Amino acid sequence: MERPLWLPAMEPVEGPVEGVLRRLYQRFLADFRTSACQFKGLPVGWDQASVVILGQLIDGGFWHLVSREDQKAKARKFDPRRAERMVWCSPLLRNADDDQVLVWQYREGHGRTRTYVWLERWDYVVVLEERSTHAGTVMQLVTAFYVDGRATTRAFRRKYELRIR
Repeated sequence: MERPLWLPAMEPVEGPVEGVLRRLYQRFLADFRTSACQFKGLPVGWDQASVVILGQLIDGGFWHLVSREDQKAKARKFDPRRAERMVWCSPLLRNADDDQVLVWQYREGHGRTRTYVWLERWDYVVVLEERSTHAGTVMQLVTAFYVDGRATTRAFRRKYELRIR
């Protein structure tokens, strides 16, 4: 199966992390703020609380797309595999009706329902949560990441099998 035409090439992440973050953050802002990303007709929101990473002030939602929890350090650290695929997030949401994309809702252990948008063949998933705001309903971007490893793939398969119908 070929890569969908709407899915851009991965973004290079070689070089100093500060420069990579700066470039990817500008792309994130263009994809989500400037282009007003939508998922199935609803606006996509994200955590806009500012965090300082490597001396740069960025939105927390962006940081979740390019970093991963380091269990030993108990902190998020830059993850090149997530970062190079960050450019897939907005196009995947905009093209969620494509036959190659699995979309489902799943009630998490904490009781909230989340929407999963999985480009399984390319090991990339976006997680959203519906929120009501003063401006109406928004699909809040929780996170998105590269699905690395069979255990993670099995976990998503299980969530898909147990999805809300």
